[in-house]
Amino acid sequence: MILEEARIGERAFSGPLSELEIDVFFTLSPEEISAVCDRRGELNRLGLALHLCVMKMTGRAELSTKMVPQAVLVHVADQLDVPPPNLASLRSLYRDRSTLFRHRKLAVELAGFREAGAGARSGLLQYLRQEVLATTASDVLRGKVMRWLHARKYVVFTARNIRSLVRREAERRDKALARRINDQNGLMSSRWIDDLATDLEPGLTWFEWLLPGPARKSIPALETQAAKVAFLRDIGADRLSLDLPDAEVMRLARRVVLRKASNLERIAEPQRTIELACFLKHRLEVLTDGAIDLFNHLVNDIVRRARDRAIRTVARQASPLQTLVAQIDGLVRNEDLSGDDLRASLVVLIKPFRSERRPLTRAMATRQELCVAINDLSRLLNVAQELEFDLPESHPLAEAFAVLDITSDKELPPGQRNVFGRAWESFMSDKDRAAAYRSWTAATVLLIKRSLRNGSAS
Repeated sequence: MILEEARIGERAFSGPLSELEIDVFFTLSPEEISAVCDRRGELNRLGLALHLCVMKMTGRAELSTKMVPQAVLVHVADQLDVPPPNLASLRSLYRDRSTLFRHRKLAVELAGFREAGAGARSGLLQYLRQEVLATTASDVLRGKVMRWLHARKYVVFTARNIRSLVRREAERRDKALARRINDQNGLMSSRWIDDLATDLEPGLTWFEWLLPGPARKSIPALETQAAKVAFLRDIGADRLSLDLPDAEVMRLARRVVLRKASNLERIAEPQRTIELACFLKHRLEVLTDGAIDLFNHLVNDIVRRARDRAIRTVARQASPLQTLVAQIDGLVRNEDLSGDDLRASLVVLIKPFRSERRPLTRAMATRQELCVAINDLSRLLNVAQELEFDLPESHPLAEAFAVLDITSDKELPPGQRNVFGRAWESFMSDKDRAAAYRSWTAATVLLIKRSLRNGSAS
């Protein structure tokens, strides 16, 4: 908030003023000094000047009995070339009460302010109805109303009137939002409370079960996250459309989190419906994001372990090859061997390598290891399917999931088109269709991770 707006709507001299604030708010322009000096009497001129400065600072014409800080009296009196009193309030500067009220009214005119008429009030109401859709915090809305009036040179309403206006519009918004939530889902807040307050197990309600995140980075923890997401979807959290900013949804959700399940019924309507809807919506987003992060972590861990095994496999493959090279080198160096003998010896040495099928690269060996150690990847794939990602119809994942759904015998159908790229072609064309199915599962998990990272799936 900028300095010029810091004191809007406040009571005059209700708090200490800094030197910068005194300089900004209580420095008069030459035109203002000229208008003030037209008044008779030093105290009257000082009083009018203080009324004018307070009006510009707060947007309100004050009749305050608060003592004016001595630094303010000295600063204003020096500009008017009058001696400052030792102690004074806005009221005590005047002997004649009628002069006090005239100066109060004159200060409004000199500051360029005016009372808000019907047109201004209508404009303010339209503005407030837009702002209440962005936040439910009453103090924030009251500040917005005061700044709207002050920026347009309207006298700021009294605190009571502003509270009444904000409360009326907030209640109107809450009733409309709660009505839309209930109409949209066919669910009342009491039904949500029944679902949340039910015991999952002795001493643990569904509400309490939803709150903590995963204690460990493990597949069982991810399965628990997915179960929480499924529960929230079952009670309609994914169908909620609140039209509130994320920060506001989070703020209202936190109010529910800080309560006990047994106290949820004590929230008054329509606030109860709105807060519970925000809690369900926000919790669904948090748990889904947490499940995706944990999924990525676990996939990375499985791939890392597969890569370590692949490195050892490639190393074992390299050892016989190094021996083979040494043996060939020895044959080449043997000048006593004839061409036929050399050819026959080479055939004997190379024969074992022709009969074995070995991965030639670390990447291929890693994919092979993933296809062999398939149990963890299958569990991750089941969780991913439960999370129900949003996918375009043409996305390769959509076809990958469809093939998995129709394959009940754990064997990939013959002739199934490969959707994962050339790197997986040899795995998908394996004559062992059960092995091809395992390859399809591993490739699908890796494609999920890649799609989440590039944003093509969410």
